Amino acid sequence: MASEQIKLIDASGWAVRGALIVLLLLALFGSWRALRWYAGGEIALAAPNLPEGALDAAQTSARLSPDDALAHWALANLLQRGVGANDLQAAIAEYKMAVSLSPQDFRLWTDLGRALEKAGDEAASEKALRRAVELAPYYSWPRWHLGNFLLRRGRYTEAVAELRRVAEIDPDKRGAVIDLTWAVYGGDVKAIREALGDSTAVQADFIVYLLGRKRLDEAVQVWSGFSAEQKREADATGRVVIDGLIAAKNFRAALSFSRELSGAPEGGYEVGRISNGSFEKAVAQEGAGLFDWHVQSVPKARVALEPDNAHEGRLSLRINFNAPDAVDLNLTQLIAVEPASGYRLTFYVRASDLKSAATTLVRVVSASDGKVLAESAQVPTGKSDWQKVTLDFKTPPDVDGITLSISRAQCAAEGGVCPIFGTVWYDDFNLQFAGRDAGARTTGKGK
Repeated sequence: MASEQIKLIDASGWAVRGALIVLLLLALFGSWRALRWYAGGEIALAAPNLPEGALDAAQTSARLSPDDALAHWALANLLQRGVGANDLQAAIAEYKMAVSLSPQDFRLWTDLGRALEKAGDEAASEKALRRAVELAPYYSWPRWHLGNFLLRRGRYTEAVAELRRVAEIDPDKRGAVIDLTWAVYGGDVKAIREALGDSTAVQADFIVYLLGRKRLDEAVQVWSGFSAEQKREADATGRVVIDGLIAAKNFRAALSFSRELSGAPEGGYEVGRISNGSFEKAVAQEGAGLFDWHVQSVPKARVALEPDNAHEGRLSLRINFNAPDAVDLNLTQLIAVEPASGYRLTFYVRASDLKSAATTLVRVVSASDGKVLAESAQVPTGKSDWQKVTLDFKTPPDVDGITLSISRAQCAAEGGVCPIFGTVWYDDFNLQFAGRDAGARTTGKGK
């Protein structure tokens, strides 16, 4: 077995010393280049944000890192801010240098294309922008600039095709794309809808855009063209449409939307029908549907469903008062109805140990303007068994929604405070259509 040996290099010869010196110089040169490249890169990053001397810093960066695309890109961006023709040409030269050093960076091609368009070289600009799109087909930024380039050239079909992809890719630019497409087609909703493509998200934002322009009917038309799957996907947009319909006082259309979004079966929400009028279903304290009972229970006026104490069925609505001072009561339900029509409302009420100068009553109010269409008498104080109450009323020609409310009567006492104690029950609310007024003209609102 050979013994291990330590071999020593004799560095006393000039040849060996020369080789070592060369290696040392190469290492120092490499370190110097690396240091220059690092310093140049750091300066390039900082230069655009400098309050003063940004251009000088960027030029220093390009000198220190002549092979760094970032340094030339930063310098080009600053040069382009200049006002002279020489500044723009110098910027283009730096962009071209940056592209040559990093030909796969779509950002460099995009900015080169923008600078070339500014300089009037449309053919080269379009070539650069299309190259940027080729390099980053799923990024919105290059397509956005290519689409706008084509738009400025009057090449609308090509422009909209690029902008449509932008809208599909980037939700943040979707509104701007829709706005540009609106301008291109002069507000032609059918043409805009076709131009924006089949993306549910884009079409949903277009619906919101239409609502912002007060084009409610067309927003509803676009929504109506959605498939069942698209409507489920755009559930939030459907609720925005409902809000728009309510704001426009179009309650029958809002009911149709609400039924569609909630998945309620036919008969759940209907025009001229009170939802859960017999209180056989739960009444939500929070999160109630638009056309459900809206109930707020407070310690001084506790509202609940009571079993085995109903006029018919199993449950009734109970309100237990214990209010030595002021207390409000407002149980409501929004109901879509036919305009210019007669209706008959019936319900049952009973009380026990009811004491107050202002008890409860039922009102029918126009949901459009708050006008009272019918109002019951106050519930008598003391104790009473189930009593049927009937209210007849007519809806005005321009009203297709009413609000049914159980509330307190106005207090006539000095200071407007009427204590109230005792219990009131309500049950079996029913609304019956009594016929349309002869010769009445309706508003044309959709059912």
